[in-house]
Amino acid sequence: MSTEKEALKGSSEERVAFNLADGKDEKDLDGANHEDYVDGDTSKVKFVNGDAADAVVDIDGRTHVEPRKSQFIGLSKTELMAFEKDPYWVKVRWVLLALFWIIWIGMLVAAITIIVLAPKCPPRKDLKWWQESTIYQVYPRSFKDTNGDGIGDLKGIHDRLDYLQNDLKTKAIYVNPMYESGGQDTGYDITNHTHLDKTFGTIEIFKDLVHALHKRDIKLIMDFVPNHSSNKHPWFTKSQRGEAPYDDYYVWHPGKNDTGFPPEKPNNWLSVFGGSAWEWDDTRQAYYLHQFSTAQPDLNVRNPAVREELKKILLYWLKNGVDGFRVDAVAHLFETQNLLSDENLVPGGNGYHSLDHSLTTFQRETYELLTEWRAMLDSLTKDDGKDRLLMVEAYAKTPNQTLQLLNYDSKPGAHLSTNMALLDLKANFSAASLRDLVNGFMDPFEGMDLWPNWQTGNHDVSRVVSRLGNNQELTNVINMMLMTLPGTAFTYYGEEIGMHDVEIPVDQQQDKAGSPNRDPQRTPMQWSGEMFAGFTGGNSTWLPVAGDYKQRNVKAQFAHGAGMTALEVYQELAAVRAKPSFQYGAFHSAVADGVYFYVRQAKGFPGYLVAMNLGKSGVTINFPSVAPGGDLIPGLGKIVGSTHNFKSASRQAEFEIGTEVTLDNMHILPNEGFVFEWPPEAVNQQM
Repeated sequence: MSTEKEALKGSSEERVAFNLADGKDEKDLDGANHEDYVDGDTSKVKFVNGDAADAVVDIDGRTHVEPRKSQFIGLSKTELMAFEKDPYWVKVRWVLLALFWIIWIGMLVAAITIIVLAPKCPPRKDLKWWQESTIYQVYPRSFKDTNGDGIGDLKGIHDRLDYLQNDLKTKAIYVNPMYESGGQDTGYDITNHTHLDKTFGTIEIFKDLVHALHKRDIKLIMDFVPNHSSNKHPWFTKSQRGEAPYDDYYVWHPGKNDTGFPPEKPNNWLSVFGGSAWEWDDTRQAYYLHQFSTAQPDLNVRNPAVREELKKILLYWLKNGVDGFRVDAVAHLFETQNLLSDENLVPGGNGYHSLDHSLTTFQRETYELLTEWRAMLDSLTKDDGKDRLLMVEAYAKTPNQTLQLLNYDSKPGAHLSTNMALLDLKANFSAASLRDLVNGFMDPFEGMDLWPNWQTGNHDVSRVVSRLGNNQELTNVINMMLMTLPGTAFTYYGEEIGMHDVEIPVDQQQDKAGSPNRDPQRTPMQWSGEMFAGFTGGNSTWLPVAGDYKQRNVKAQFAHGAGMTALEVYQELAAVRAKPSFQYGAFHSAVADGVYFYVRQAKGFPGYLVAMNLGKSGVTINFPSVAPGGDLIPGLGKIVGSTHNFKSASRQAEFEIGTEVTLDNMHILPNEGFVFEWPPEAVNQQM
């Protein structure tokens, strides 16, 4: 019996071991069916704690523990302290500490050495937004019509923002007047300086446009016309009636030798648009001054109340997000106070140019007023950090007049005075005459911190293609020069695709003030080959569209297979102009064998040679040997820009963009122009 009982006990122990192996815990065992145990077995199972990691099962006093490997649990505090003063370990600690500081100091010295001796990144000049890209002039009546009335509008500008930003890479647009007007001078005869003409849209639409422009980091420059208003302006009609305070808002004079009727004009002053600058007014029974058309009476800017009105106008548009102003006809703002004085005659002069206009233009008070407006803009910039532009339109006769527009009595005036030099370009000019035209503007300001600017066309002069005899190849050359000269480049809408003047029948002419008529250079922008050049979805346009619009339009010039078009040449040159050397690099020019060329390089940046053959035949030139000022041009350069005026596919292949060429043995054909680039280290940059 004893043997049987021991066997049963052994069987019970095995079952317990089995259940534990299966993952059953003590609770599982307690809740098991009775038949799971051997009948009559009174053995007891007990779970007890082992050491740090063991669970121990005790059956009737017999403990079963699986043997395990011992674990290292580190030195005790007492054991560690035994090493603290051991001479060997003390020495090791000092050695390691010394090694740490030696390595740390070595790394610090190495870092300082690298910073001091490594070539520094060349500094970039801090440019304002009007200095960084081209400024694109939008004539709003002709840019894009969205409501079908045949006249461009604000939404039309909004509709073409992708073109301005992505295709032309412009960061600023200058927009001609959109104010309420009397309809005599397409916006320059203003009847309300703070109201938009409903033809263009509402102030809400204007604000939407400003928001969209700023979202794309494009600035807006508006025309500001302070010299005159429309003769339909409420100020003028009240001034005619002698109503205070408007009775002195304009320049009035009763005339002289009043024995006749009307009396004799006060003086011999002439209007820019022809004829006398004085017009008799029956209501006022006096003459009023108009330096432009009779529908544009001159404001009396000597009157403090008028100057305050003008300031309010500027602040109104600044409040509505405008980034800058082009001040129209700024030279005419003031005239001498002695209205009985005659101007001097100019021998051989005709019409307006028969007088010297020393009494009616560029008066001291004009310069002073500009400094006041500049101070106002600068004050706003100081408050909010947003740079604002003050630009003036002035046909300055002397460099000193230009200088005083920009800085008078040690006070800053306008940021820019529009440079009209290139507007005189006509066909058959030479490389030498072009150099003289450029240098004639640049040389008087050498060494001065003044920012140049260039334009080849605007709303008042014939388009550059037409002035150059409809020679698109030559126009590409001039566009290359426009985009690579020092300073800001202005592009009049449509010139990027080679738009030309359009002859306007007399019965369709809209320019009632200008003489000669200026409608030919103001025709609708040519967007596509669709009806009316894609300018409008309506049935007519405010001026006729050019007859070649199906061939000369934006869409056609972007078409695959159209070849290298005028627009693509313009795009390529706009990308080149973004380089630091073209934005603020030194400028050295020369002429050799009918080729006008110049070097542009900013210290630490790649240098560039711009070369244009304006002669009648091809020439081979060693540019390094004829470079002005010494070691300016290396022997090799890479083509980064071209007029693409190639006569053959083989020649085009020779001058692909990116091709490295020899500048000391270069053959250039007539009307070809190139921009060559070299690395900063290729020449001695003591420029």
